[in-house]
Amino acid sequence: LHLISYSLFQSDKYFAFFLKMEPTFNPGDHRRKWDKVEYERLARERLEKEEESEKPNERFEPKEKKIREYLKPRDYKIDLDSKVGKSVVITKSTPASEAGGYYCNVCDCIVKDSINFLDHINGKKHQRNMGMSMRIKKSTLEDVRARFSAKKQEAEERKKSYDIEERLREIQEEERKMAEYKKQKRLEKSKRKRADLSDDEDDKNESDVSKLMGFNIGIFSRMNASYWLATTVLCLIFLPVINPQKTKKEQLSLEEKVTFMQDWLAKRSVLRLNNAKFQQYVRSSPRNYSVIILMTSQSNRQCKICGVVQDEFEVVASSYRFTNMNSKRLYFVLADYEEAGEVFHTLGISAIPIILHVPPRGNLKRQDKMDFQRSGIQAEAIAKWVQERTDVVIPVMRPPNYAGPVALFLLLMLVCGLLYMKRSSLDFLYNRNLWGFLALCITFAFLSGQMWNHIRSPPFFYHNSKTGQWTIFSQGTQMQFIVETYIVGLIYMAITMGFILLIDATDTKTSSSKTRFYAYAGIGLVVIVFSFLLSVFRLKYRGYPYRFIVCRVYVFGFGVIFLTQQMMMMMMQSVDDLIEEFSGKFVIPGEQLFEEHDNIDSGYGCFVAHRYYFASLAGKLKLTKKNNGVVVEVVRGNSSTRMLPSPQAFVTCRVTGVANKYAKCTILMVENNILPHPFVGILRKENVYGSAKNESEINMYECFQEGDIVIAKVFSLGDSFSYLLSTEELELGVYLGYCKEKHKMQPTADKRHLHCGICLTKEPRKIADLESDEEILKWKRRHYGKR
Repeated sequence: LHLISYSLFQSDKYFAFFLKMEPTFNPGDHRRKWDKVEYERLARERLEKEEESEKPNERFEPKEKKIREYLKPRDYKIDLDSKVGKSVVITKSTPASEAGGYYCNVCDCIVKDSINFLDHINGKKHQRNMGMSMRIKKSTLEDVRARFSAKKQEAEERKKSYDIEERLREIQEEERKMAEYKKQKRLEKSKRKRADLSDDEDDKNESDVSKLMGFNIGIFSRMNASYWLATTVLCLIFLPVINPQKTKKEQLSLEEKVTFMQDWLAKRSVLRLNNAKFQQYVRSSPRNYSVIILMTSQSNRQCKICGVVQDEFEVVASSYRFTNMNSKRLYFVLADYEEAGEVFHTLGISAIPIILHVPPRGNLKRQDKMDFQRSGIQAEAIAKWVQERTDVVIPVMRPPNYAGPVALFLLLMLVCGLLYMKRSSLDFLYNRNLWGFLALCITFAFLSGQMWNHIRSPPFFYHNSKTGQWTIFSQGTQMQFIVETYIVGLIYMAITMGFILLIDATDTKTSSSKTRFYAYAGIGLVVIVFSFLLSVFRLKYRGYPYRFIVCRVYVFGFGVIFLTQQMMMMMMQSVDDLIEEFSGKFVIPGEQLFEEHDNIDSGYGCFVAHRYYFASLAGKLKLTKKNNGVVVEVVRGNSSTRMLPSPQAFVTCRVTGVANKYAKCTILMVENNILPHPFVGILRKENVYGSAKNESEINMYECFQEGDIVIAKVFSLGDSFSYLLSTEELELGVYLGYCKEKHKMQPTADKRHLHCGICLTKEPRKIADLESDEEILKWKRRHYGKR
């Protein structure tokens, strides 16, 4: 503490602080007393700095506000229907103004539909880009007065514009007045002639004086000047009003018009107009009916929508004809440009197709033109629009289309006829290759985009007339050409064919050369064609990283072929080792031999169970190569004759009894050998069809009957009393059957019943799928071999 106090007394700051204190400061009390004058000065300086900071900076120049004009009305016509019904091919180089949709050149953007386009051009962003704000100029007193004067002048001019009916009435009234005026003038003229006869003598004296003076005033003396003045004024007034082409005699009455329209409606639902009929029955008065006009051009083949709209229009007209024919309120007419070109020019129509409503009185309004974009072109939409304009309800009745049912009926008749002609051999219905081929064809059609072509109807390909370039693949994912569909379908077919060849290469029954060829061809097709498919996909989707590279394809293909060849060599080497190890080995019944293998088939004296090969007889093993595989057999000494039933052997037996769960048989033959003594066999219910049918669905009495000759296969040695038989394969079952009268029965076409031609009876059986002795011989050779 002494050191701290000493350092404070030695510092100048300490003494400077005490020098600023008031004179009443006593150093002994150790208390601080603040200098009020000093702190007031500091506070004033701080306030002055704050006031200076709050003053606006003279060097800061605010930005000038951009003055925008007031909102003005549009002085041009918006084109909304010039591109309706037209197709445009859009490429990468197509400018934005020619692409699909509505293009705004002020904002440089494209709007897809007309409603959003109107919202855009009336929006704030578009008006700002045009240099206008959304504010409206306030009207002054002078503007209001000018507006009132303009409205007044417009009302006066409207009085001068006559309606057709009013003008006709005025013309008739003026003609009546003119006839009365002429009649009165004729009377006055006859009176003047009678008066002139009495004044002839007085006129002779006056004529001599006029001849001396050089004037001839006889004409003016005979006629009144006011008569000529009135005649001249009337001619000037009624000359532009009276139409010399339409006289009273040429105009048709209302009854005549309605009678003509009703007679035409009785013949046809749609009246075809020409220029004369339009002037006479649609435009002229009097008329108390409405007219719906379809403006189209049937000769213009490029207008696809014209034909569609005309068909829907005729459907509505036919529906009206059948429901409201006698109402006399509405008629449907058609104006073709080739027959009524003046009608198009009169109504100012430059685009087709258009449906107009001509009311009985008054001029056309904006609502009298049907908007296809909002309503659509279906007959129901047209009928709804007609109801809104005329209050006439038209229930749409479409004519039935019999093309589809007739085509389906003819196809069914053709199929039934073919099945009836081939009723004796319907094996093709069970051909898996046929159904697989049909399924693949349908799959290729859908995968290639054929249904998209049927819906959108794209062009076959694109030809640029300027550069002469042909394009078969469209640049984008929203469009495709028909030729592109065919190419993609062929690519899918080639890839599928490659996989089928690879699957066939694994078949051990074919030769090694064919297997090698199938493997090479399948791998080549899959690798090369799939790489080409990736290249096509790269054309459609820009930025896709993979493409068709020939070098990589060849390297990959040769690598796969080499690996496949090595695997096949290893497989053949393992088979050779197996033959050397087990050939000649003595086995007993029930002995386990080796695991199940795809290239090894069980022969005489062997069977397969639980994925292992077992011996069913006592003897030596014999392994024989056959079709790139091995056949395992058990040989008893030097004899290969089978005189006893053994597992996997085919036997011929006679049914001696049938129960609910089994059928009892007597075995007569083992393959081609007739047994000296019969053996007993049992056909159990679960071994009749195997997994093809559930056990609950099988009725043993509908499968076998006593006396039937059955071809079966020995399933197991069974017990000491009987062998277990099986008829799961299609070639196994009843070979020969007899009816109750002991007549021989023949199998039907469906291979499910036996038919007796004498008794005319039909009984269900589990029939062996063999039709002739030749097929039986082929079946025996396939299963029994050369023996």
